Amino acid sequence: MTTTLVGGTDDAGTLDAGLAAGHPNLVWAQAHLAGRMTGRRSPVAERTELLEVGGRLCFLAGPIDAAALAAAARALRSRRTAMLVLPPGTDLDALTVPDGFRAGLRQHFRGRSADLRRALTGAEERERRRRFRADGYGLRRLRPSDIDDPLLRETMLEVYGAAEHFRAGPELGFCATHEGRMVSWMHPVVGAGAGEVGAGTAAEHRGRGLSGTLVFVTARAMAQAGLDVTASWMADLEASWRLSRHASLRHEFDYPVLVRDAR
Repeated sequence: MTTTLVGGTDDAGTLDAGLAAGHPNLVWAQAHLAGRMTGRRSPVAERTELLEVGGRLCFLAGPIDAAALAAAARALRSRRTAMLVLPPGTDLDALTVPDGFRAGLRQHFRGRSADLRRALTGAEERERRRRFRADGYGLRRLRPSDIDDPLLRETMLEVYGAAEHFRAGPELGFCATHEGRMVSWMHPVVGAGAGEVGAGTAAEHRGRGLSGTLVFVTARAMAQAGLDVTASWMADLEASWRLSRHASLRHEFDYPVLVRDAR
């Protein structure tokens, strides 16, 4: 099902999607149009705007064609890293990816809180750790240096509040590592449960995948709509086919992104 997001800089917009009410893609788009995702807005075409969030994350809303993509790319040239998130359902095959960017799909999952809660408790947590080790991943607790983005911390606090797993610091659970790089972050969701994120949030990891900021900005908007939300990972991340079997969640959906190619 193709989702077409149409909206101008005044946030007026309609959705021609044919999606059921409450569908995550629809919620994402409605949250954007309703202005619940805040940031610096700038027009890149007559009816298309760029929304910049958190210093390096960008959403593109409105009719998208090659000219709009090129204009957005020009607006992002001065940024060291940039992740450009397109409206759900955008057909990347029909667009020309601007030079210096690479295309991918962002995968998200959600599930019932009870299912998520079981994912990081007792025997299931031990089994998840065992499977990660068997696949050759290192495991360690999350460190303060892993979370050095103010927006990420603020959004986590807004979503999780004083949840038990949040505690006084950023120790949200454990993360799996591969060759020293954080490739999966196991963390609580609304105080219970677990999700996975497949790109590091520390400065040295940026540009090698999508920042965890995207997860929590999206989670904040979806939580406002009453959904149980988890984290996500980039589909093109190294070894993500192995990581995928560690997600005991349902209702997979995705949306396209353009990542500034730092390689």
